Amino acid sequence: MADYTKLDGLVSGALAEMRRLKYSENTITGFRRMFAAFTRYADSSGHGEFSEALAVEFINRKFEAGMKQLYQANPGGCYLKAWLRAMRILLEFQECGCICKRMPGELKRTVLPPDLQSLLDSFNSMSRRNGHSESTVYSRNGRIKHFLIFLADGGGEDASCITESSAHDYILTKSSNHAKSVRAILTAIRCFYRHLYLEGLLDRDLTGTVPSPKLYYSPELPAAWSKEDVESLMESIDRGNPAGKRDYAMLLMVARLGLRASDIKSVRVSDFDWDARKLSIVQHKTGVPLELPLLDDVGWAVIDYLRGGRPEGATCPELFVRQVAPFDPFTDTSNLTYILAKRARAAGVSARGGRTLHSLRHALATRLLEQQVPIEDISRILGHVNKRTTSIYLRMDVDMLSKCALDPEVVAS
Repeated sequence: MADYTKLDGLVSGALAEMRRLKYSENTITGFRRMFAAFTRYADSSGHGEFSEALAVEFINRKFEAGMKQLYQANPGGCYLKAWLRAMRILLEFQECGCICKRMPGELKRTVLPPDLQSLLDSFNSMSRRNGHSESTVYSRNGRIKHFLIFLADGGGEDASCITESSAHDYILTKSSNHAKSVRAILTAIRCFYRHLYLEGLLDRDLTGTVPSPKLYYSPELPAAWSKEDVESLMESIDRGNPAGKRDYAMLLMVARLGLRASDIKSVRVSDFDWDARKLSIVQHKTGVPLELPLLDDVGWAVIDYLRGGRPEGATCPELFVRQVAPFDPFTDTSNLTYILAKRARAAGVSARGGRTLHSLRHALATRLLEQQVPIEDISRILGHVNKRTTSIYLRMDVDMLSKCALDPEVVAS
């Protein structure tokens, strides 16, 4: 399942799910406008990730509603309810990858019984001890919380309510979800069951009772950038000022080296070996070391930023910092896609349709395929642990795919 901790990815995913569920275009347009207003508010507040607290803050600022959580009774009219519905959709989709067809008649339970909450806390602690990333802990917490809410709504108060049929009964309520969302939910429940058994919180191992649906790996095609659009984007950046030098170096490292946004934020000045002309990092997402050649244009862009763009007051080891005091580095929750959107607007290039900062990695992969670079090398450059992840780009190479086409007359004969 995709990572929906970042706000831009969450919004794109929610809108795509609405289309899959056959929402009308008018309805989708209405939600898109509300999501855009919320995104602008989040950007202005320096938040790159969605949270219920941020959504409540936004609603209270907009309507002076005095709400404490998204799921509570409110005296507002239809207009406020529409905005609450939009925020609840983002929360639901972030936590379990689904959109409820309608709001339930009664307010949704948001507080678990103490004993069930204790089970969830224990599971989260185990995940952190095992070195799972915070995004993994966060997403699994949401899926298991929804599962426990389901059990609590059925009268469950502690581990004794978990039976052989619990996972099966719960997943039936998610039958309209995207197949990958269902798989992610079941995987989380399986891990949860295993943890409870190993900790002695369940008297028997119920992992075998969790359904295992057969799914075929067929991810959506990534957003495409033409070579000309990427060149226009980079050439339009004014490098005569510090912000331009920084943004140019950042975007170039994504477009030319294929670095993830998380690695752009965490790359350090000391990661550059200028004599050997290489960049060595430990990838933030996978924890796997990655060594890349330092291309001339990238190297000179970084040098230009270090000499005339990076604030003299910046003392942190990270390369890229904010341009205003106290010159801190970007945090894990900082959303860098706004930099791409700003520069794309200035270049007259559309940044819509899934063209996030991450999509510049897709553009690099596509260009490398066109140059007939082996898929193994592309996988290494992008830092993919599994070559299957990289194979999605094979479907983007129309010229190569056309060579695989069969002659209809030959097939017919």
